[in-house]
Amino acid sequence: MLRTSMMDTHSMARVDWLDSVPYDDNRSMMELGRGAYTDCFSYSSGHSTTFSSDPIWSPSAVTDDPFLRPSTILSTLPTPLLQNPPSPKPLSSWPVKKGPGAPSLNHLMATIEPNELFARKVFVGGLPIDVSEEEISSTFSHFGRVLVDWPRRPDTARDAVNGSRHMTGYVFLVFEQEQSVQALVKECHHENGRYYLFVSSPTMRDKPVQVRPWRLSDMDYMVVPTMMMDPRRTVFIGGVPRPTKAKELAEVLEELYGSVCYVGIDIDPELKYPKGAARVTFTTTKAFVAAIHGRFVQIPHAETKKRVEIKPYVMDDQMCDECHGKSCSSRYAPYFCGDVSCLQYYCETCWDSMHLAGPLAHKRASHRPLIRQGDQTKLLARPSHHAAPRPSSSSIRPLRLY
Repeated sequence: MLRTSMMDTHSMARVDWLDSVPYDDNRSMMELGRGAYTDCFSYSSGHSTTFSSDPIWSPSAVTDDPFLRPSTILSTLPTPLLQNPPSPKPLSSWPVKKGPGAPSLNHLMATIEPNELFARKVFVGGLPIDVSEEEISSTFSHFGRVLVDWPRRPDTARDAVNGSRHMTGYVFLVFEQEQSVQALVKECHHENGRYYLFVSSPTMRDKPVQVRPWRLSDMDYMVVPTMMMDPRRTVFIGGVPRPTKAKELAEVLEELYGSVCYVGIDIDPELKYPKGAARVTFTTTKAFVAAIHGRFVQIPHAETKKRVEIKPYVMDDQMCDECHGKSCSSRYAPYFCGDVSCLQYYCETCWDSMHLAGPLAHKRASHRPLIRQGDQTKLLARPSHHAAPRPSSSSIRPLRLY
């Protein structure tokens, strides 16, 4: 009986988790197909988002087409990426808060204590539909002081318009102390790699609900800590499902594109909980280029697969690969071109000369620059030093006078 209840709870928690993102931040799969990028979840109401029948996104599409094979793509890459890459550094030598391949653990080493095992934020799913916030607080406060973060969502389109929202079947618990999470995990029933705890409501007694803690050891994956690593082989992936472990993401990418030497899951520095993004460094340039060209990866998530976009990781404080500072007074390059025919940093002058002039202008004019914005990579519609196009006179409607 307990096993059956737990399986039902897991199924409910799975559906709840698919609904665990604010609707305002949701993007459709059609937008992803047009290249739109989002850090938020995109899902399809419990249906699988697998596109295995679409040859455009299949892994073999990179290798079956002779024009898209890594060897062909590599032959078109710029000199800085192939002949003069930056000197690789051992993983252990990366400076704090610098370098795209630096393990996310490095810049948190000062705040993570040796006895800390979990994030202070915990997901709980499969709750009874009539359970109250007071009952949840009463149940979980036995382990320590806790804040119940209970997301609300509209049940219908009319509710969304009216701003009416209802309780969901899951909550996030934010404990004041990490030791409280350890105590919670010890009290849970463990079955098939999942944790369950009994919660009662006015109509249900001792219903097993799923407790999903985040282990801090799952936020980094390194093949060999001393492995030599090239930061220019690093990609940024947003929209990563929060339960995804670094090793699991590495396995998916290795199967699709090639060898991976490092994966870091970005986490909130205070709660140590995943932010929904990751940085991945490939072992070879061939694997990196294949990933950039493949552009998407489907990550297993709650018995479905979620497709997320892969982008080059844009680093801070990089010189222009074309002029090496000669045309920009040695200022750092503001742009990175993520097209497989470029894959290098440009100053404003060199961006214009390489994309708007010369023999390759007709091919590169459509390229869009990537910039670093905070801890994310943003794709611009046009270089920021270009003025926005003015509307034509025919598109300007005259004012009506009354």
